[in-house]
Amino acid sequence: MNSAVRLDYDVVIVGGGLVGMSLALALAPYPLKIALLESRVDKARVFCERSTGFLKPLVLSESSRRFFESVGVWKELKPYAVPIESIHVSEEGHWGVARFKAEHQKLPAFGYVIESALLEQKLKERLEAEAKSITFFCPIENLECEPQDNILLRITHAGIVKELRARCVVGADGTYSTVRKLMNIPVIRQDFPEAALVGILTVGKPKPYTAFERFLKRGVLAVLPFSDNRFAFVYTRPKEEITHWMSVSDVVFLEHIQVQLGYRLGRIQAVQRSATYPLAHVLAEKWRVSNAVLLGNAAHTLHPIGAQGFNLALRDLALLAEYLVRDYQKEGTLTLQWMSDYVSERQNAQKQVVRWIDFLTRSFSVRLPGSGSLRSLALFGIDSFLFLKAPLLRFASGLSDIRPRLLRGLSS
Repeated sequence: MNSAVRLDYDVVIVGGGLVGMSLALALAPYPLKIALLESRVDKARVFCERSTGFLKPLVLSESSRRFFESVGVWKELKPYAVPIESIHVSEEGHWGVARFKAEHQKLPAFGYVIESALLEQKLKERLEAEAKSITFFCPIENLECEPQDNILLRITHAGIVKELRARCVVGADGTYSTVRKLMNIPVIRQDFPEAALVGILTVGKPKPYTAFERFLKRGVLAVLPFSDNRFAFVYTRPKEEITHWMSVSDVVFLEHIQVQLGYRLGRIQAVQRSATYPLAHVLAEKWRVSNAVLLGNAAHTLHPIGAQGFNLALRDLALLAEYLVRDYQKEGTLTLQWMSDYVSERQNAQKQVVRWIDFLTRSFSVRLPGSGSLRSLALFGIDSFLFLKAPLLRFASGLSDIRPRLLRGLSS
């Protein structure tokens, strides 16, 4: 180990996916010395069972759009981002419907649908073009970590052992986080009995910029505008049923989805099933050890209902970036004396999101006599009164949680 190359950094970000690159981009304009580490392992393939032609649509909330606008990348994303201007919520077998329009909330859109691989590509291009102060280590192997005031990371990169000493280490390395394991941080895991199947529908009568959330007797079907007459879908059912529906022919699955969705988008002309994945909450019991902090799925992997996971991560990292920049500008180094306040604030925000997700999943799974009628009345009330819609939509779009400057269209 004496022959190792030794390097010093202010911030080392472990994980070069969407969350890690977004944090690096937020910090890039400032004189912080940053390293971004990524292994050669395709973590998405560990988590998803993919088919060929994999497409993974991602919903960016309005607060996330503001973040990407603040860091200067939205103009490159906008041509590919499909706005969600209205949302239609209904329940199988019941009459209640709730309809939401962005214009009623004085918003251009509730959110935007974009292909995750394209977002990753645009972030990478932006970082390579703009972030001269960031050092990329990819691929890396044999990550080791010694917690102390200046955390010591050991990696193997290009066949050379390197020691990276960092004032702050950010673990943005996903659900199966190596940083979390090295820091001996346990997780609270809640496995749901359902799994999700995602893919693309080609429809006969598209309703532009409209998303559908259809609560079913044994799951949920979310349908999102993707491009022209193509809509992305996320279909949750009990795990054994998802296995079945992934194995049947396209014709059989198309007919099944047509029954679940109805003819709101006309006749479905084609279907592409891309991937399945299990549903779970995986929550780190603590986010911080020494000067290391967790971010994104390493801190909280969430049920996909409401599309909160990545958007919550962006709100987390927007505040983290703001604290890091202010600390450095004030002290000329990173003291991290604010870290406990940051963790407490963001863990409280996570708890609110988890409670909201649990409320949705449990409310629509109750099958007691009369429960469907009560839900229909609730949907009718929400549909009828704007003052009931506003707090729900502000929460769902992330606009109730925009203290950081990066979420208000400002620099950190």
